[in-house]
Amino acid sequence: AQPLLSSPRPGLHASPLLFLSRYSAYTYNLEKDLSALQRYDFLQREAPSTAFGALMEENGESRGGRAPIPAEVLRLNDEQCAAVQSARTDRLSVVTGPPGTGKSQVVVDLLASAVLDDTPVLFASKNNKAVDVVRERLREILGEPFDFTFRLGSRRAMEDTEKKFRDRLDRLEDRQEELRSQFSPAERKKAQGRVDDVREAMSALQEAREDLQSAVAAREEVEKKLPADWTRTDPPGSPEALPLRELQQTVSRAKALAGETRLGFWLWIQRLVMGARLLQGLQEDAEALTEPLPMAVRTDAYQRIYGAESYGGVLEVLRRLQTYRTWIERHAEEREARRAFDARLDGAAGYDERMHELQTELTEASRALFRIAWTGSIVRNLSAVRRRVREYFEAVRGIRNTAPSGYRNALDRLERATSRLAEYLPVWIVTNLSVRNALPLRPNLFDLAIVDEASQCDVASGVPLPF
Repeated sequence: AQPLLSSPRPGLHASPLLFLSRYSAYTYNLEKDLSALQRYDFLQREAPSTAFGALMEENGESRGGRAPIPAEVLRLNDEQCAAVQSARTDRLSVVTGPPGTGKSQVVVDLLASAVLDDTPVLFASKNNKAVDVVRERLREILGEPFDFTFRLGSRRAMEDTEKKFRDRLDRLEDRQEELRSQFSPAERKKAQGRVDDVREAMSALQEAREDLQSAVAAREEVEKKLPADWTRTDPPGSPEALPLRELQQTVSRAKALAGETRLGFWLWIQRLVMGARLLQGLQEDAEALTEPLPMAVRTDAYQRIYGAESYGGVLEVLRRLQTYRTWIERHAEEREARRAFDARLDGAAGYDERMHELQTELTEASRALFRIAWTGSIVRNLSAVRRRVREYFEAVRGIRNTAPSGYRNALDRLERATSRLAEYLPVWIVTNLSVRNALPLRPNLFDLAIVDEASQCDVASGVPLPF
């Protein structure tokens, strides 16, 4: 080892440094947790089936299946919807963004989606404030009497949660018959129907806008091929103003006379006998086709038709008339697409305004569905919920009071109690550092685990989370 410099000179020097710090409670508990984790040999066996296994793989596998639709109890943009869908389909997802970009909205929507899917979810963070923010948002949506978010933590927090749950369950029992009707399966089905209707209206509006945009683009593409004078005035109301059959027949005859296709016997006889008069007849037929068209088109077409000195010149005008007929068709398609789009606006000034209205309706309908699904399950199974809450907290106390020889059995009991209670209370919230007070160190207790501010989560506080 290099000795410390007695009189350091300016410059860079390789020298040992000693930092003296206080031995804090955090340092003590960190060492204690790491030492305890070394004794769990099953962690290495079970890790591949958890989120830690996905973290160690080069490519996280998808859970497969169709990407589920987010619950949207809070309004989400496209990026937030993609984040929710990724978290529900991939084994491991990372959502990043600066403050104010709506990460908490993603978390709340994931929790609501878990309730609607009847799957248990764990939300954890190293930061109590982050946990409380999500908890408050859920309470605002559910309402204070129906806030059955399972918030766990320190021993005092656990005791407080147990008391609050017993009080809330008692109050529900007093109103059970009334609430059975209010949160019945029939009401849930009705709320789901409302959500589906709004989603369908949003999808139809978006599709109508895309159809209109496509129709406009198609009309503009054809428009580029026509003289400006031909497209300055509105086209006829129907493409039949330029009859398709007559136009095609005249074009076919012009192609044959111009030598582009084989000249039939009868047309060969006509050209032999009639000579120049055949060109004049073709010009007259072409002019007749333009009679129902706007004056600007007729005038320009007339000049081009009678200015042509060959069959090929007339054929060029006829082909332009074919393009004009296509333009009329595209205009008709655009008008129809615009009518359909305006009908979907339902009186709104534009797409953005109507979509905002529908998104507001969707949020309200999704919240109603969330409340009914959340509370209805508890109300219909009140006795079972009460019993399982009691079993869970008894199992938690059993862990604290069990001798080392009976610790594994106590863990098994807590694992069973947790799984049974999560059937009715799917959303569990806890801080990383308090999870040891609330949950057994067993993998896959929850179908989904969300770690807020994961970049601040060290390994020692992340491993105990039951991913």
